[in-house]
Amino acid sequence: MISSNEVSDKNGEFVDIDGFLINKSEDYIKNDFNKRRLICQQISNVDMKKRLKFIFSEKNDILGNSCNYIVSTRSEEDLSKLQFILNSSLLNWRFKITSSNNHINNYEIDELPIVDLDSFNLNFLEINESENGKVICQLYGLTHDEMCYVLESTNKSILESIYEPEII
Repeated sequence: MISSNEVSDKNGEFVDIDGFLINKSEDYIKNDFNKRRLICQQISNVDMKKRLKFIFSEKNDILGNSCNYIVSTRSEEDLSKLQFILNSSLLNWRFKITSSNNHINNYEIDELPIVDLDSFNLNFLEINESENGKVICQLYGLTHDEMCYVLESTNKSILESIYEPEII
């Protein structure tokens, strides 16, 4: 069970790790297992306001079939940047207009436009959600009007913070 900020173990279920690894490929063990991964649910109701929810797994978490995950070949900082982008109002908006069912397919994640992760740093992540929404829209080069359009459909509080005051 993946929420916006954690994995919750509602059933107290577990997997025998030794038995699990016997059935996995060397490629999985070498490249995926025992690494922190960005994970998201594969099932996310089409009517939910926020469909994309990526969080970090623990290194030795065993993920079920109903999870998508991303492993970085470069650094954990890249995964943190990717998490920031993938959890944004902008990519959630983009995903919602291109996905027509309750399933989050791997190809849909692959098709999400991702800015160059080297083009920004994580120092600004301490700001609030509405500021993050604006920062991400700016990273993608959206105009003020485009930003208002996208954020209007996702979060009214973000929208209120970006409207320029009327000059009298």
